[in-house]
Amino acid sequence: MRLIIAFGVTLSVGLALAGSASCGPRFDYVGTWTGDRDLPVPEGGNPAVARTLGKIELAILANGRFEMLHEGLPKTGTVRYESDRAFLEIKSILGEAVKEMGEPVVRHNRALELRPVDLNSIELRDPAGFYPEPVVLRRKTQPSG
Repeated sequence: MRLIIAFGVTLSVGLALAGSASCGPRFDYVGTWTGDRDLPVPEGGNPAVARTLGKIELAILANGRFEMLHEGLPKTGTVRYESDRAFLEIKSILGEAVKEMGEPVVRHNRALELRPVDLNSIELRDPAGFYPEPVVLRRKTQPSG
């Protein structure tokens, strides 16, 4: 009898651990997001350039990939989830592999971190970017389903 109970407890714990390991992120990041760093225009600078550099458009796909416009450049890569956070691993810029662009580019394009603010807002942190301050992105669309 003890053996049956021990087996049942072991099985229950194993199933619970397997179930929790297979769970995705606690926050649903899939969809399109937009934000703006609202960068200041330097004296004599072009406001259109500041707007382009500050604009962020992000599409997180259900297949674990993302596409974004960030710092004025199109970037793509993979999404990694940890608890309620997501990390964007940049794999290409302008269609070229980051790892082929040299060490300075690789160093500047470390993983971007996303954190939920509320149901329709996330905070983007770029630890190695030109603009390290967090910026809030708002949800534009979310896939139905």
